[in-house]
Amino acid sequence: MISIVGAGHAGCYAAELLAKQSQNVTIYEKNKVVGSPFQCTGILTSDIDNIIKLPKKLLHTSIESIRINAPNQQILKVKFSQPNYVLKRTQFVQYMADRAVKAGAKLKTSTKWTPSTQKNSSTLIGADGPYSTVARTKKFQTLALFEAPQVLVNHNNDNIIDTYPGIGEFSWVCPVTKDTSLVGLLAYKNSTKLLQQFLEQLSIKRSDILERNGGMVPIFNPYIKTQHNNTYLLGDAAGQVKATTAGGIIQGMIAAQQLAKCIEKGSNYDLAWRKKLFLDLFLHLRVHKTLHNFKPADWNKLIVLFKQNELRTLLEQNNREKISKFIYKVPYYEPSVLEYLKYLR
Repeated sequence: MISIVGAGHAGCYAAELLAKQSQNVTIYEKNKVVGSPFQCTGILTSDIDNIIKLPKKLLHTSIESIRINAPNQQILKVKFSQPNYVLKRTQFVQYMADRAVKAGAKLKTSTKWTPSTQKNSSTLIGADGPYSTVARTKKFQTLALFEAPQVLVNHNNDNIIDTYPGIGEFSWVCPVTKDTSLVGLLAYKNSTKLLQQFLEQLSIKRSDILERNGGMVPIFNPYIKTQHNNTYLLGDAAGQVKATTAGGIIQGMIAAQQLAKCIEKGSNYDLAWRKKLFLDLFLHLRVHKTLHNFKPADWNKLIVLFKQNELRTLLEQNNREKISKFIYKVPYYEPSVLEYLKYLR
């Protein structure tokens, strides 16, 4: 029997794949309602189409461009090579749970996993987020975390994502409907104060706030062990998240594919998911560590550089999931970016 703790997208997808192998799978979810409360923005690149085909009913909108707003108010607009999707986050997770159940997995909601729950299980998968009970109970390494507060606000928009370098570690204004947006940021500390300042900068009033959500986001650790014998960590519990933007839905689902194969074949999961994800997650971490030390003048200069046709085109023809495909080309077009290596620590 396989016990999966956490009915998020990664845990449910792993359950579906394992159930299709005729494995006896049970998902344990502490909350009464799967997918609630939601804590992430739910922006996906079209790479999700290589994993599953999303029904249109699960999407708030499709986004074709992003604006990067420099501290000096210069703007770099980048058109995505393929539209990005903004998920109806709760409905998406419920959809993944339904797929798992239809494949033969059992789902137990309002049920907290405890070590005694595992008595009849030969395999345990912790897909229970950054504060993973499985990781803590089984003595896995603790992950460092970002604070990631977010609010849904009344906000007229033109269906373009905005980000503001220099506000927290990463900040966003993501359209949901034509008159509402999700506004949030990543920070190591003082995130509530930073978010309030961000909202004031955007002229968003307290009365415009419709909902508060968000939470904590794990920071990728290149050295983390995610398998101890027949216990595995997956998704946020494993830190399989891009350190630049905190995106991890696609990474968690790719890791779930590898986990299902490894359980079926008895192979090494730590090696398998790293073959698919490590290089890009590592590069995102290094980019984050570099940008963390940027001053406003550095951001202003960098955005001027990326307004050049060659660098803008490089961004537009690639996507952030596969940063390894283009990051090494940047110095070829603009050698002066190498000066920012001084910030890499």
